[in-house]
Amino acid sequence: MKKHILAGLILITQIFQNITYAQTPLQKTYDLVSSYKIRDFCDHQITLTFADFSNIKPGNTVWLSLADGIIKDFFEKIHPKIQSPYILVTHGGDHAMPGGFSKYLDDEKIIAWFTQNQDRYHQKLFPLPIGISYYYGYERSDAIEKALKLKIKKELPKDTLLYMNFSTETNPKEREFVKDLFWTVTFCQKNSNISPNEFYVALSRSKFVLSPPGGCEDCFRTWEILAMGSFPIVRSSYLNPLYEDLPVLIIQDWKEITEDFLNKKYEEMKDKKYNYEKLYCKYWFNQINTIKDLYLISQL
Repeated sequence: MKKHILAGLILITQIFQNITYAQTPLQKTYDLVSSYKIRDFCDHQITLTFADFSNIKPGNTVWLSLADGIIKDFFEKIHPKIQSPYILVTHGGDHAMPGGFSKYLDDEKIIAWFTQNQDRYHQKLFPLPIGISYYYGYERSDAIEKALKLKIKKELPKDTLLYMNFSTETNPKEREFVKDLFWTVTFCQKNSNISPNEFYVALSRSKFVLSPPGGCEDCFRTWEILAMGSFPIVRSSYLNPLYEDLPVLIIQDWKEITEDFLNKKYEEMKDKKYNYEKLYCKYWFNQINTIKDLYLISQL
């Protein structure tokens, strides 16, 4: 009975989770979603060198790095030893989840699974954004902050229809195709080897920015584009629900993009209300805490 009550509560949460709206991304850079902040928010962290699972209480959150390659060991060696039902949070790497571990979605010990790069739909599976990367140090986060201030002051005009700037190394097949497709078109501005400051200013001045998948389906660039108040263009995937209530242009085929198509889409999208709270940690922490609270209520 409790299991059915929890499933119903989770469904209600999925329906009503996007009720708070903010018109523009005005908060500070350090509030933006990142893997480090999601890790630090969780009750327990499992890494290659540290696994404290002895004190996991019912409803606790357990963070697992997708970058360490420990998913298999976790499910084979640690998960069986955890005594209490918990919320699994996987983030910080290029692996699609749940991948070959989808059977654990039906494990009663896992209350819910929040993950970056979800590769299917399930009532217990919830998406998390890859967010902003801080791997590149202070210079990059400082550049985001400066560009945000200029954008807020409206000192950066939207004078570029389409912008393209990405490395092809992380996904040569698709990214080289996209690069070749738009390299010669006159309505697309191209840059490479520019400073972080120049990059974020270019994002801010663009109406649309190409964001093909890199090492994984989600991409830091998508969330940087949104933080700069511009519209990323992504290919349709299992991440589509993640972009609901955000100004993300989802396409089925990169060849759909023409100058007329973008001009029409911009007119459709520019004045709509969007939920920019989804760019920030607080929104996602609230999503996780809501599931935790609903579980604890269901156990009373």
